[in-house]
Amino acid sequence: MPTTINGIGTMYYGKKNVQTRGGICEHCGEVGDLRSYQTRLWVTFVFIPVVPLGKKQIIDECPSCRRHRLVPVGQWQNLARDDLSESRAATDQDPQDEEAALDHFELAWRLGAAEEADRLAGELPGRFPNSAEVQITLGSWHEAVGRNAQADACFAEALRLDPDSKQARRAVGIALVEQGQLADARTLLAFMDEPGADQDAKVLAMLGKAYHEQGDHEQALDFLARAAKASPEFMRNKHFRKVVKAAQAAMK
Repeated sequence: MPTTINGIGTMYYGKKNVQTRGGICEHCGEVGDLRSYQTRLWVTFVFIPVVPLGKKQIIDECPSCRRHRLVPVGQWQNLARDDLSESRAATDQDPQDEEAALDHFELAWRLGAAEEADRLAGELPGRFPNSAEVQITLGSWHEAVGRNAQADACFAEALRLDPDSKQARRAVGIALVEQGQLADARTLLAFMDEPGADQDAKVLAMLGKAYHEQGDHEQALDFLARAAKASPEFMRNKHFRKVVKAAQAAMK
């Protein structure tokens, strides 16, 4: 990773072709949105870039520890081209192999092959019209590139195809929370009520904040407490603590 001391050292400048995916950091183990992008590495003097060290591909930068993998852009592009060619050949052998098709799509997404990802996104629903997994994958991709309306439509279709899918229930439930439809969101997210692997502290915290904003401070504190119990590090987050204190003050 670049380092500077009193402004002298190395730094990244610029971000291009940013790709985001949910995952687990291979360095610190935290769950979050890992980012990959192209940048340029520079030698800096008093924080001013003075000597370029070449274009670099950042791979899976963690939002928590900021660690990542790094390769030269040219090497990355060659690797991406070879990997995509092999993956495309596998899907061409059996166009109805859903797992291979999704692996190819996710590879194109992760490698930043936008044209390939766009092409597959248009084909996959027609090839696998009854697959909730396809809709969830496409919804996650639309969400990552900022197309929230398309993402919501995909998640809603996934829920229609498989009403018991916890991934679909979570995604649609979050959309309902953001729309303020908390009763409907609670119904879909009921599987998170009990402690265990299904609980998602971020979603519980979202519910708590939403109830607080709607004036139901008792429900807000209930969900905020569940979030803190599921993920104790939340209590170190100043924004989370601020909502807790506000809800407690409103309850007097």
